[in-house]
Amino acid sequence: MEYKKILLPDNLSKEADRYIKKVIDWLKKSDKLNAVDEGALRILADSYDQYIKAMECVNQIGLTVAGSRNTIVANPAVRIAKDAKSTCLALMTEIGLTLKSRSKISNLDQDSDESPLQELMKTL
Repeated sequence: MEYKKILLPDNLSKEADRYIKKVIDWLKKSDKLNAVDEGALRILADSYDQYIKAMECVNQIGLTVAGSRNTIVANPAVRIAKDAKSTCLALMTEIGLTLKSRSKISNLDQDSDESPLQELMKTL
């Protein structure tokens, strides 16, 4: 599916599709979206979708499942959700979608073009 020139995966859940479209809109409004970001946005969309689907599985089945020898083992979906969440958070940080990363970007945008020495000289 194409969304304003960004080709997104076809099989996204409704929640992941809505979220990634909000991200794209926000990046466009912030004038931070570039054509080279498409790959990262596709990975973010896929990872967020995997996280959602894995958590749905965990919520339906539970944290543990019966193992091959009738033992209780961790639900494999827990690991999938954890890995997908890690990927999402790393990409979200890179793109500026977390509170902390947005504040860093905001601080960089507000920095003056003067060197630290020039700023110090002004205070003297």
